[in-house]
Amino acid sequence: MRKAFSCEERFDLPKKHVWEFAIDFQNVPLWLKEVRTIEQIGENQFEVSIHSETGGEDYLSRFRVTDIDPEKAFTIESKSGGILVKYHYNFTSLNQKCKVRLDVCCEGKNAFWAALSPFMVWMIRSSDKRILQQLKKTLQTNEAPS
Repeated sequence: MRKAFSCEERFDLPKKHVWEFAIDFQNVPLWLKEVRTIEQIGENQFEVSIHSETGGEDYLSRFRVTDIDPEKAFTIESKSGGILVKYHYNFTSLNQKCKVRLDVCCEGKNAFWAALSPFMVWMIRSSDKRILQQLKKTLQTNEAPS
């Protein structure tokens, strides 16, 4: 079973600037406040410590970058409990501005997925737009390194 969603955000910044900030994964804790730390553990593989607001504790997650089309797009995959989530970021230039589109696809085939699918769909739909909004806010309020 597969679920997919999309959202997009426009930035009043050049595409190159937004791309360079987003593709530098060490910047993730600057724009995703729930991410405590991020560590590269292999080629295009990262381990992330995430703070759960609901549980009040930190947990570890891993992701890998599967596709990079320089200054255009990249895809991140995360797998947990038999559920694969792919986050595809696409960057488009709009004169001196930029649009970022985020396409998310969740796939699962086991009983765990069947039981959690409605919750996962709700959780990912509610968080994806926020991900892009936080990226935009960080870049446009000078919280990001130049």
